[in-house]
Amino acid sequence: MTSWSYAAQSWTILGVLVSVALLFYLYRAYVIYRRSIVTSVPPIWKLVVSGVLIVVTAVGYATPQAPLWLHLIRITTLPAALILSYSANCWLLTNQPHHIQHDAACRLIALLVLVAVVLGILTRDNLGLITTTEEFEPTLTYYAHYGVVVATLVIPCVLLVQVVWRSLGQSHDLTYRLRRQVTLLTFIGALVSMLIVAANLVLSMIYGDTYRPMLNRVHQRIIPLLGIMPLINAMPQVLLKPVVLPLQRYHCVRERRKQALLHILHEHMIAIVPHVQLPDVPGNPVRMEIEIGDARDVIWSYLNQARPLTPAEEAAHLLRLRSEHQVLSQPGPFQPPLMAPGTIHTHNLEVARRLQRAIFK
Repeated sequence: MTSWSYAAQSWTILGVLVSVALLFYLYRAYVIYRRSIVTSVPPIWKLVVSGVLIVVTAVGYATPQAPLWLHLIRITTLPAALILSYSANCWLLTNQPHHIQHDAACRLIALLVLVAVVLGILTRDNLGLITTTEEFEPTLTYYAHYGVVVATLVIPCVLLVQVVWRSLGQSHDLTYRLRRQVTLLTFIGALVSMLIVAANLVLSMIYGDTYRPMLNRVHQRIIPLLGIMPLINAMPQVLLKPVVLPLQRYHCVRERRKQALLHILHEHMIAIVPHVQLPDVPGNPVRMEIEIGDARDVIWSYLNQARPLTPAEEAAHLLRLRSEHQVLSQPGPFQPPLMAPGTIHTHNLEVARRLQRAIFK
């Protein structure tokens, strides 16, 4: 099988998988419409149109020795698909309408697409794809054309990675997080594939075709994966259940273990500083963390040091205080050092793990 047939096969697989994903997206759009969730319909339709454009692109890149008109279609449809996907994800992230014409990055991409079209027309007799075995003349216009084409794809991929990354913490629902993580992997994969093409162009200018076959093989293996991930992301809830249920069970077990660890730390803290415990709220996870923090401030106020204790140091200090049966009823003479807010929960769990190991040693 030739390198070109591998490339055609990769794009064909991508087109088929995205076509199936489109059917799922259409079903989801229909369900959302029936439920009258009007604000969610436009982003879904943008994703549907984006998928259609990707299928058109796949057909274009799966066609060997494409004529100029088909080449111009494939270099415009893929950036358009990515822009629509970016707009839909921005809409879903902020729950506010996203207008492509008002986005500076989208306008820049549109300008680059126009430049790529002009350069494509100028080099219409030299359009061989560097990602296949098609021959081409290594002219400045050729490299400029495909360099701009790659730029029109790298920029939206970077934007998509950023916007999807920001959306990961929006919900604790495992299905939502799974869909978002799969979406993130899709766009990271797309970005990696575009960077491989960019590297291929640069190395081709310097070393000719020395690294071209190797880079093409990597690129052609990534392309089908970019179709599998949108298919997973578009699946209806009923089809995702077999995947989500084991994750939910694992998540529940993990949360129970964390609560058990916090309970161990809470017991030690309250035994040393009993007055911080409030009545009538036993076992409340949020209350436990608050009481742990209050007790820690009292305990650390007896230590003359500017930096927070490490988990190992704090666990050893708590064990020493417990072994000496010390009870602290009021703050000490020193100002307790402050901890970074985002690290407190992880710090508590690590201290609890060390206490647990010391207890069952």
